[in-house]
Amino acid sequence: MSSVNRRARRGFTLTEMMVASVILSILVLAVMPVLRLSQQGFSSMEARNDMKSEGEAAMNKVGHKLTECKRLFENTAADNAFLAKATFATAAVMSGSHLAAIEETGSISPSTGTFVASSVGNELFFASVVPAADVTALDSGGVSRSVRIDLYVFNAYYLALDQSKKVAGQTRRVLRDWHSASYADYNQVTALTDATLKNNVAKALVNSKGISYCFNPSTGVATAAFYSINGTSGALTLQAAHTIAQSSSSEMIKFNTGLTLGGFRYGVAPDVTANVSHPVPEFGTASGNFPSGFEIVAVGPNSARQVFVRMVMAAEGTFPGTMTSEQVLLTTVRDLW
Repeated sequence: MSSVNRRARRGFTLTEMMVASVILSILVLAVMPVLRLSQQGFSSMEARNDMKSEGEAAMNKVGHKLTECKRLFENTAADNAFLAKATFATAAVMSGSHLAAIEETGSISPSTGTFVASSVGNELFFASVVPAADVTALDSGGVSRSVRIDLYVFNAYYLALDQSKKVAGQTRRVLRDWHSASYADYNQVTALTDATLKNNVAKALVNSKGISYCFNPSTGVATAAFYSINGTSGALTLQAAHTIAQSSSSEMIKFNTGLTLGGFRYGVAPDVTANVSHPVPEFGTASGNFPSGFEIVAVGPNSARQVFVRMVMAAEGTFPGTMTSEQVLLTTVRDLW
């Protein structure tokens, strides 16, 4: 019988097994650092790509809505009264948040003497114009008339806290968008001089378009800006204590975090300046949670008003440290009192 056959029949010796185990352990120890580095590399690449693409998408949505702006609300007592009529029941606004104050002769650059850091905000609230409502209604002479009424939607973009996770050592921040139901232009409805036509148009708004309220965009007083529409009589009734009707509310930025080994956590960056590529804040002055990685500057007269938005995302995972990604938006808005 050959030596090969004899070894096949008797198996491996203890010494051979121990040698094989030692060699395998050495190989594992040699390969593990390479695997760990590969894991970190893939995870950091996924985080960087996702933050960039999703951040850009979110800023594009905000920018698109701002191009439809009819009225931009700022950090004044009168405008905060309008903001107070919007209820964010799905997710509360992060404490310390507030609107930007409009600086008509200001600058968006902190390096200039006309920049005002105290006017920076981290919350947007504005009314935008949406496609008008075309209704058909009878006038006092029984003639069918086609009437077009402008419609408005209120929009809010703000930070909320997600208590289930931490990013950069603080409670995770999420960017949310909130939109109201459509409101008919009060001035256009009341400008109809034929009383019968006016009432029939109001009724048609409720019964054929599902619009239950009017907004007066020309008043700066929140208690005088909202009216309910009676779908039976067509009467418009002032609602001093009106609550702006919500249509939708959602978290703007969501993406998978486990497609590669290890995964990661992400959110809008808290106030953090150490060991990150994009320090927060850059424009506002940090105070408590304010402003976190969502900063807003509004400057210029209402004929050429500009809104600047800066958002910084942060991610942590198997890769070392905190990774950040910055997106900025500058757009001109209408602000027509």
